[in-house]
Amino acid sequence: MEKEKDFEVVLLGYTKDAQMISTAGALGCFEEESSKEMADKLKLLPTEERIKKEKGVLKNSFGRGHGSVGDQSYFIFSIKNLPRAA
Repeated sequence: MEKEKDFEVVLLGYTKDAQMISTAGALGCFEEESSKEMADKLKLLPTEERIKKEKGVLKNSFGRGHGSVGDQSYFIFSIKNLPRAA
């Protein structure tokens, strides 16, 4: 019987500021400005104020069932020796 190989996971890439990107996308749905404009405005806020706003917007969006705003962040993995059935 062949010995099972351990699978190996490597993170290839990720969104550097997923919370801000998701927030800008959510705000872009409700404001007249584009998500790009909203992201630019968020970046200008002091860090604590920006984080507070992001958390509030995302909590409100998720609370209303708008989970898709969270899909705007990503992690890309390479997985070696993982069976297709997994």
